[in-house]
Parts: sequence; structure tokens; C-alpha cells
Amino acid sequence: MKIEPNGNDIQRIEQVRAVRATQPTAPTQASGAVSGPDQAQFSNRGIELAKARTALSAVPEVREDRVAELRSQIQAGTYQVPVEALAEKLMRAVTG
Repeated sequence: MKIEPNGNDIQRIEQVRAVRATQPTAPTQASGAVSGPDQAQFSNRGIELAKARTALSAVPEVREDRVAELRSQIQAGTYQVPVEALAEKLMRAVTG
């Protein structure tokens, strides 16, 4: 069943809107009045997380010193692949 408004319904809706627009709105009052400015309190955990984020942002994403050291070892032909660590990581990847 499809309901379609006729012209009279639309006119009534517009009349209600016009009346509501001209009526002043009463200010709403909260159940408990609060005086003073808004305040926020952070837990100790939140403060510690903020400190950790700040410290982490100071650490570079790429350890340039380690990259340079490995690059020089590879170029000199002295870099040794840590076979046991590689095998362990491969086994973790396979077994999940």
C-alpha cells in the first residue's frame, strides 16, 4: 500500500511549520545546574599514555645508524645472515 500526501496534508504541514517558526522557544534547563567553566580530568593511565606517545614520537621510525651499519657490512661482504633466527621466524610463520 502506497500512501501519498494530498494537497491538503502538505498545506497543513506547512501551516504547522510556520506557526512553530514564529513561536519563541523556551530555554531548556538542565536537571542540575553547573556553575563555572567546563573541566576535564584525566586518569593516571591516560597521562602515562600521553607521555609514552610523546616519547615514541621522538624516536625515528627508521634506525638510520643500524641501516648504515648493515649496508656497509653487505657492501663489504661481511654480513652474515643469522640462520637460526631466520629459521625460527620461518617456523613461526608456518605454524602460526
